[in-house]
Amino acid sequence: MSTAHEMNALWACVASGFYVGSRHGSFLGYVDRQAEGIWRAFDAASRIVGDYADHHAAMAAVSASAPSGEGER
Repeated sequence: MSTAHEMNALWACVASGFYVGSRHGSFLGYVDRQAEGIWRAFDAASRIVGDYADHHAAMAAVSASAPSGEGER
């Protein structure tokens, strides 16, 4: 089940296997498909959040890793 925090994130595919996320205009991080097929999630400072089997799980991890209130106005 998605939380409101995750649902407020907007994701854009900017290249094959590469997604960037934002919430209320603030950069959350990105998700990048690795050569071995895993999806690596990165936070807004390009720190690795973790590796995931699919991009949906990676996106959820990035959304959840953003500080509470990130991008809130």
